[in-house]
Amino acid sequence: MLSLSILPKILFKPREAFEELKDNTTASEGVLMLILISVSSLILFGLASSATGLNLMALNFGFGPQLTLVSAATFFSLQFFGILLITFFANTIAAHLGGSGNIKETFAFICYSKILNIIACLGSIFAIIWFRAKILLALSALNEGVLGSTEFIGTLSSFTIYGTVAITIWSLYILTESISVSHGISRGKSLAAVLPGLLLITFIASFVGQLIV
Repeated sequence: MLSLSILPKILFKPREAFEELKDNTTASEGVLMLILISVSSLILFGLASSATGLNLMALNFGFGPQLTLVSAATFFSLQFFGILLITFFANTIAAHLGGSGNIKETFAFICYSKILNIIACLGSIFAIIWFRAKILLALSALNEGVLGSTEFIGTLSSFTIYGTVAITIWSLYILTESISVSHGISRGKSLAAVLPGLLLITFIASFVGQLIV
């Protein structure tokens, strides 16, 4: 059964959340959860982007650096491919390390872990609202004959860098707990199972991003 109430727990108490989900979710429910999370984040950002007139995703939440039809389709497809890739590597490696989970549950857990995309989406919304306010202040100062500070541009870049690092570490933590619970292995072994697929899809996403932008 699709469980929405467990999503906040996945963010802050992932081990406890995945223990509740174990033997109580399916791969199809995982796909539905991924779609729900993706559509919700896309609508939220779309509304904020329309209201502010800014189309900059400061933190990646599965749709690329900017909201366009091409980037949305490309990066969502890449995200789904990434989930499959991480699932395959994590399940295979975990099994070799003594894990006893199954690939369908592993896949479902990783789909649920994408709830973190909502946090990245909210961070991006905060960034464009803040950035718009700073632009308006600079324009107001310019109208009065005063050259306002443009330091906020650098601040936005720093927010993107540090925010991306924080989201990446948070995601790694959640994924590690998901594989640990799914396969009944230690966190260290789970981390070793997660990293190869995650690093590979990060490299692929970076390469695709350079082609699209």
